Order: sequence, then structure tokens, then C-alpha cells
Amino acid sequence: MGNASCSSLRVDVRPRSQYDPDASSTCGVEQRGERSERVEVDGARRWIDQEERERYVCLSCGTVHYQNPRVIVSCIVSVGDKLLMCRRAQEPGRGRWAPPAGFLECGETLQQGATRETYEETGLAIDPDRLELSGVINIPAIDQIVVTFRIDLETLPVLRPGGECLEVTFLSEHEVPEGDFAWRGLLGPVPARFFNELRSRDFSINLITVGPSPGVGFSERDYKIQRRR
Repeated sequence: MGNASCSSLRVDVRPRSQYDPDASSTCGVEQRGERSERVEVDGARRWIDQEERERYVCLSCGTVHYQNPRVIVSCIVSVGDKLLMCRRAQEPGRGRWAPPAGFLECGETLQQGATRETYEETGLAIDPDRLELSGVINIPAIDQIVVTFRIDLETLPVLRPGGECLEVTFLSEHEVPEGDFAWRGLLGPVPARFFNELRSRDFSINLITVGPSPGVGFSERDYKIQRRR
């Protein structure tokens, strides 16, 4: 039997699926003649002196498996004073409204990911090069970062809900009930501020940090956009 390492890393704290190495990695491949097989071995948290933090380490080969935040991309599409909103068909937030958003895929730019998610959820095709950066949201409690873009359309497009949405439509601020906006408590004043910018056409780029619960650890900072003369 050849040397085995972490193709399916069993860990002691979190679900294994979060810590499997990249499929192209040779870590965890056991060579049996001309045939390669992936095997399951144990992993555990270990202190890494040079990094001064704990990491998940394969107990067979010593490979360190890094866990990094996942990137979510979102597209804020407006027509007049209305925003493109999706009524979610899945948890979290099932039945509540939110802009189209989803996880960035490998090989995509942030803009490409945002427009792909928008198309998948609403049927609306957008040129990635037309997107403007709107904001960045840090969510360290769940190891995620959200990057939002915005685009303004002149007319209402034809929409079709994707499999992750119960309904998609353009809504004004008063058409979204306070309790029906997904993650409203965690986002604080963010939705209202964006609608205000939409009315004034005075946009900014927002850096936001969301805490583990409503009213805890929330902060935001605005960067005004200077128009070219």
C-alpha cells in the first residue's frame, strides 16, 4: 500500500466537506500499480508556529489545509426608483426579498459572477463591463464576504424566476414590507440608504461589517464617488 494523505479529510470540529483538498491535488492519492485511488484519513486542528494560529492538518502526511472566506457577489439593478428583487425559494430567508446574489465560481471575475447569478435567478442578461462597484460587506461570523455591484436600466426588462426564486420583480422602497426584506436586522440602515442614493443619484461605495446578531458589531463607512469632469 502506498502513502496515503488527505483526499477526504476527517476533522474534529466542522463538516468534512468544508476541508477536502482541491480535486487536482495529489494529496490523498494512493497509488496501486497503475491505478490511483483517493482514501480517507484523519485530520485535526494543530497550532502553526510561523502563522501563530491553528490550522487543519492531515495526520498522515502533515499537509496544512487552509480555510478561507467564501465570496458572494450581488447585483443591484435599478429602473427609476425601483430595484430588482428576488423572493427566495430556499433557506436562509425563504419567502423574503433580496437582490440577486450567489457564490463566486472559480475562473470568474467578480463582475462576471454577479451577472451570471443575476441571469440564473431572474433571466436578465447584463454586460459585466457595465457594472459599477457598490459595496463590500464583511461577515466574519460565517466566513463570507459579499461584493455588490449596481447598474441602472432605462426600461423594465422581461424577467423569469430561476429555480432558487419564488418570484422576481422590480420593487420600490415602500413595496417591500419591513419584515419581508431578507437579513434586514443584520443590514441595519443599508437598504434605506441605497434607496436614498437612488433618488438623489449621489452614489457612494460602502464598506460594511455585519456582526453575529442584529445590533452587534455593525459598522459602515462610505466612500463618495467623484464624477469625471
